[in-house]
Amino acid sequence: MTHSRRAPYHLLVGSMWKHLENVAPGVPITATRPTSLFSTLGNTVYARVGPVAKRVWGFAFEWEDPEATRWLDYAASRPEREVWLLDENLAQINMLPVSATEGQSGVWIDVDGLTMQAFTSGETAASKVRGNVAHHLSFTTTAAPGATVGVYALGSTPIAIKAPDGVGPRRSSFSFVPDVDVDLAVQWTAANVVTAARLTVGSVDALGFLPSRGATPCRVLVGDGAATYKMAWKDRLSLSDSSYVLTEVG
Repeated sequence: MTHSRRAPYHLLVGSMWKHLENVAPGVPITATRPTSLFSTLGNTVYARVGPVAKRVWGFAFEWEDPEATRWLDYAASRPEREVWLLDENLAQINMLPVSATEGQSGVWIDVDGLTMQAFTSGETAASKVRGNVAHHLSFTTTAAPGATVGVYALGSTPIAIKAPDGVGPRRSSFSFVPDVDVDLAVQWTAANVVTAARLTVGSVDALGFLPSRGATPCRVLVGDGAATYKMAWKDRLSLSDSSYVLTEVG
């Protein structure tokens, strides 16, 4: 393996996150949303659009030995295994699926000049979060100061989510650092007073609400790698350029 290059991608294979260190810069992400168009005789066009866009990542490695790609190779050779991809670029924007960022109540709350639907009581969100990594959960609320608007849990013990001081629509956030890798569960318990949920890694919440570009981590299917051999020598692993396609599934 060449000198380690920091790359913002982690692969969960089995029960352990593996950092994909030397992914080459310039990773393309394409998104496909199922769409069906049809026209009437009066030339009116109607569209049926799927609620979720599935994404595809293209990873490349340049002049690397097989140590750099071993976890992708393993995941590709075991398609029956559950594999998750964490994209830190997307995790700084919003880790939640689009459906978990806004409610379905029919009650609208102003968020920076845009009206978004509030959550009904009982709406939930979930995400895998890594141990010893700082996360932020933020939201916009109109609830009275100190009111409990929801609960979150890292494991089995729920913790109350409180509304901040102030009046009218306002932003609130809190941070947490899980001790171990765990599934985060959030439930909004107060109806019609919370919207614009955002989950991030690191301390980037000063940006306010950002729409999700799709959940991360997400389940992926890792395609078999394609390699172009560059250099071989005695008693060392050969170097090659290689590429992998990771397709969101589920």
